[in-house]
Amino acid sequence: MKRAGRLRAALYGAMLAAVAVAASPAAAESPPARKAECVVLLHGLARGSGSFLLVEEVLERSGYVVVNADYPST
Repeated sequence: MKRAGRLRAALYGAMLAAVAVAASPAAAESPPARKAECVVLLHGLARGSGSFLLVEEVLERSGYVVVNADYPST
């Protein structure tokens, strides 16, 4: 597997793991994050803010302020 492919696979794996942890029953039972806590989502090359919509939704439901800005990645 080429380096870019391994990196992409690792990033997607990390993203899926974050969603799984945030959506777990233990996360649902824990108190919501303070409003002062902010998560900034940065998409990779040739991607857009839409690639993080699910992650953004889960984090917002958990009480985080989420910045999912779109920017050119060419």
